[in-house]
Amino acid sequence: MKVSTRLINTVIMVPAAAISLVGGVAFASPNHGGYHNSPVTQVTQSTLNRAVSRRLLAPIRLRIDQWRATSASSGNVGSMSLAPANGMSAGDATNGLSGWASFTSGNADDDTPGLSYDSDVDTYSFGLDTQFNESLLGGVSLTIEDTEVRSDFNNGKSETDGYTIAPYIAYVIDETFSIDGSAGYSWTETDMKRNNSAVSGSQDGNSYFLSVNANATHWINSVNLTGRVGYLYSKSELDSFTESDTTRVSSSDSYLGQFQFNATAAYYTEHVMPYFSATYEKDAKLTKVVGSPNDDSGMVYSIGANVYNYGPISGGLAYTLVSDRDNIDNDSWSANIAMQF
Repeated sequence: MKVSTRLINTVIMVPAAAISLVGGVAFASPNHGGYHNSPVTQVTQSTLNRAVSRRLLAPIRLRIDQWRATSASSGNVGSMSLAPANGMSAGDATNGLSGWASFTSGNADDDTPGLSYDSDVDTYSFGLDTQFNESLLGGVSLTIEDTEVRSDFNNGKSETDGYTIAPYIAYVIDETFSIDGSAGYSWTETDMKRNNSAVSGSQDGNSYFLSVNANATHWINSVNLTGRVGYLYSKSELDSFTESDTTRVSSSDSYLGQFQFNATAAYYTEHVMPYFSATYEKDAKLTKVVGSPNDDSGMVYSIGANVYNYGPISGGLAYTLVSDRDNIDNDSWSANIAMQF
């Protein structure tokens, strides 16, 4: 069976749904010595870094995986050809500029005593990239996020606007193996209120991340199996600020180092490719938060479908659920669209 030219440009192996998950988000309550102690509602940095790994890296992961899956070979991989029916190589079929966009809406709840909260996150991601040759892809993305949080422990709420610029690169080694990497810088502004809006404040922050991955893919008839091992490093910094009641909040920073192990299964049809994905997260380095379980592992499950073979435009829908993080309920829906120019 041959995969068409349209599929070459649209196969998506990892969902965009993960991009707005605020997995592990908690809040720092007052008077926790040695930790960031803002009495105003805010997301603790260690768990914010987990969120970065999902909502910022997932759309880049999506784009790299769609290109990698279709550009690995111009011959047969298993019993499925990755070349278009006209005999061009996969690289020839994807030369030129490509653009993509993704939107995700998610919710996260934490019922940890003294740190409980509920949050809604909307994330918008846009990207442009080009294929330099049959084996090398490079591009850049912009992510805009809008986060609203309601916290019970201090009768507070917060609103955060954030922006991230992230270049990315991917290299196909052969028809099975590939490597990729991305780096990004984020800046945020958060308006916070507590005690039923009696006290307010505004805080700026920034973070950066670096991600590297090794991938393997294999076709069995119409079934595609993909595995990935990756490592993420992220640092987050929050500026000092003064609340409206003159309370001074000091600056602080935190770190995250996380291994990720992913397995994805997808089934090819002419216009739709459904898939299921599972990722195990293991935190190797994590800034601790007093009062939080501080668990260092969890699972992320995604199910979705991608649509292709409708001209130069393709898209997809997905649902993602974070599991096995103590006291956390976290899920999201996402939609994405891509176009080759």
